[in-house]
Amino acid sequence: MNQHVGLALDPDDRLRFERLLQWLRLSFLVAPALVLVAFGRPAALYAALIAIAVAGSYTWVWLLLRFAPHVLLRSQPLLRLLDCGLVYLVLANYHGFLRNAYYDSVYLLFVVAAAATHGRRGTVLVALVSGIGVLAGRLQLMFLDGVPFELRHLTDSVFFTIFFLITGLAVAFLMDRSGEVAARRDRAWRAALAERNRVLQEIADARDRALDDARAAINTRDDVLTIVSHDLKNPLTAFSATVQSLQLELSRKGAVSPDRLAARVSRLDVAVRKMRRIVDELLDVT
Repeated sequence: MNQHVGLALDPDDRLRFERLLQWLRLSFLVAPALVLVAFGRPAALYAALIAIAVAGSYTWVWLLLRFAPHVLLRSQPLLRLLDCGLVYLVLANYHGFLRNAYYDSVYLLFVVAAAATHGRRGTVLVALVSGIGVLAGRLQLMFLDGVPFELRHLTDSVFFTIFFLITGLAVAFLMDRSGEVAARRDRAWRAALAERNRVLQEIADARDRALDDARAAINTRDDVLTIVSHDLKNPLTAFSATVQSLQLELSRKGAVSPDRLAARVSRLDVAVRKMRRIVDELLDVT
């Protein structure tokens, strides 16, 4: 959600939008050339006035963008009102030269700009000021005999105000809906990312548990092998001692008594059985 209540764009987007408006201001420089083409030298003063107004508007916005963008952000609605003032200045004189009024819809450009940067509140403010500009321009023309008095010059201001409001509010509505769609997509993306991270965490946890189980199994194996090795040494020692005793007695002169031989063999049999049992247990563990 936009943290700046009432604003359709965040500060960075508003600055980028203002830079785009600079290109729009430069495009207005085509108007003086068209005026000269249409009306020739008599319109040179009005063509120069339009060029000066456009150049002045472009210059102060460029200075703010270049050196004080934070000031521009705070005064952006005021810039729209100044733009409307320049339009009024140019149109009042140009319409006086034409002795008719045709171009009041130019205000709409700045109404839409206010809708894009400041939502509904910006739209209402600039639309009302633009409507007042249309009315003031027509009154000035009629007062200075630039145009004859006609009721349409009064009703046109109402028409243009409604036109500005409807168009600006439509743009603000589309901006709000676009922001909501972007926010929903962002929430869906974050939810999908969180789910993916959860699955990855579960996989990592399962891997860690498997590693722990493997380490435990290796430790158990080592313990079993240590115990088995120790247990195997005892019967092997007894086996070896008995064999050595038999070999020693057999190397002496005289026969070994059957009882002593039977005892030795019995001892060997016990050692063999014990080793076999240990080996069987080791195989069972494996």
